[in-house]
Amino acid sequence: MITAEQILAEFPEARESESDGHIEYYVHCRRSHRKGGIYKMSINGDTGLYYCHDCGASGSVLNDYLDIANQFLPSSIEREAVVQKKKKKEYIEWKDGIPSPGDMMEMSSLDDDHPAIVYVKKRGMTVDIISRYGITYCRKGQYKFSNGGGTTSGRIVFPVYMLGKLVGWQARIIDTFTPRGRRAVWQGEDIGWIYPIKQEDGTWSDFIVPKYFTCPGMKRGASIFGFDLALAQGKDLVVITEGPVDCLKVGQKSISTFGSKLTNQQIRIIKSNWDSIIWLLDKDIDTESTWFHRVLSDLSTGSSVNWLKLSSCLDPGESNQQEIWKEIHQHIIKT
Repeated sequence: MITAEQILAEFPEARESESDGHIEYYVHCRRSHRKGGIYKMSINGDTGLYYCHDCGASGSVLNDYLDIANQFLPSSIEREAVVQKKKKKEYIEWKDGIPSPGDMMEMSSLDDDHPAIVYVKKRGMTVDIISRYGITYCRKGQYKFSNGGGTTSGRIVFPVYMLGKLVGWQARIIDTFTPRGRRAVWQGEDIGWIYPIKQEDGTWSDFIVPKYFTCPGMKRGASIFGFDLALAQGKDLVVITEGPVDCLKVGQKSISTFGSKLTNQQIRIIKSNWDSIIWLLDKDIDTESTWFHRVLSDLSTGSSVNWLKLSSCLDPGESNQQEIWKEIHQHIIKT
């Protein structure tokens, strides 16, 4: 069986779909095609076998794409710091043996009207929160995405620390909508804003640009954003959210797991460190699905667990911190 973390690390553009009782991932085929191969390759989540519906290529993702032996291990405490090499190009190291997304800048050094500052302020992130979590801005990225999807330039970088060690990071695009409803995506100082076109199927012409780009080699399924800060608040309660922005909005008693589908390893880490768990769901989570009940059952075994969606029908990242905690306390009292 192949995990979602493995797929997304290699194919950040991946889309999930349920098919005959298993998860199917649709990604861009990397071979040459007359039609581009965009979302033409399907990967069976149970077997790891892939098939391109455009060129007919098939095989095993584990054998053909994933070099598991070279992946970083977040649980590794003693690790020699090395500069990673890929295709004969040296990559800048951040620290603890983790590669950097590129040339990073402290957010405090940016002007008030800089897209990164405007973005975080619109989402209620203060300078204090930014510095507390070590959030930075990548001025010039060293990672280039396939199919013309841009680079890590112009992204906000969320570092992931566990037990004092940097185990990876996630870089998020900066996007906004103009007063006329036109979407704009920031590509860094060298390119500036790009303005995608909304297509007939409802997608945007920049859909090949990944919203999030995760540090190559980071074990997403074993990593938790905000772990150290939440642990420092005590073991009595933790709130699980889906992404770093949601985590920041909830506050220091919260963590995020880089997606809704918690892994067994993340569940073990959470249950071994906190006594009471609140699972704060995004509005689009299907609570009737098989995977949700499986994860809820695993979380609940031997632990006190509650889950809820905000009554405002907003995701945590779109909500007010005071209102979020008001609903959490009300939910705990009711249950």
